[in-house]
Amino acid sequence: TPSNSSAASDVYKRQHWTWIPALRWDNYSDVGSHITPKLGLLISTGEELSFALRGNYGSSYRVPTFDDLYWPDEGWGHGNPNLKPESSTNLDVGFIIKKNESYFLQAEVSYFQNKIKDLIGWGPDNSGIWTPLNIGQAKIQGIESGLKFSLPKEIAYFNIYHTWMKATDETDNSPLKGKRLIYRPDHKIDLIIGTHFGDLSANMDLRIVSKRYTTMDNSNTLPKYQLLNGNIGYS
Repeated sequence: TPSNSSAASDVYKRQHWTWIPALRWDNYSDVGSHITPKLGLLISTGEELSFALRGNYGSSYRVPTFDDLYWPDEGWGHGNPNLKPESSTNLDVGFIIKKNESYFLQAEVSYFQNKIKDLIGWGPDNSGIWTPLNIGQAKIQGIESGLKFSLPKEIAYFNIYHTWMKATDETDNSPLKGKRLIYRPDHKIDLIIGTHFGDLSANMDLRIVSKRYTTMDNSNTLPKYQLLNGNIGYS
């Protein structure tokens, strides 16, 4: 029987630490240049039963697309050449547990938070015409979770994914502060069941999406809906 110190040392050796630094530089003739750093960390341990912690923190930058700026006026909508680029700080942290023996089982949970300045989003202006607009400050946070189970060679498998998200307008001194951003549901669930049998594969995917707000003051909504997809393939 190994001593406590050697056992602890053996566990430490089975741990893997991975740092992922990144630096991006964008330069545009009309809006200038911008630098966005990002740092990721992954800590994993175990083999047949493995556990991993992961996290990322950094910033992002996005300029308006050509369509955002110059979509032709078609009566119902048009582009907005006065759009400003959006910038954000992004955080996500979570864990993954895997078991891979006679069957495969994986569970994962992640928390994410994005704070965005001048968020670009299409929506109706004061006259009801759709156009891309800048939202001064926005906050999008939520939890993503998933469970995967499969028998050997995926003769049968089942996956379930759930996303809870709260996307709000956080612009100071705005009457819309605290209101939900339009067309961003609070909940989305995917239930997937399938099989691989020789050269034949089949699966079904049930997606459930909660209600979405269609006006910036959250006075109108679209109801929740369900979508069922099925696929059969042979190779």
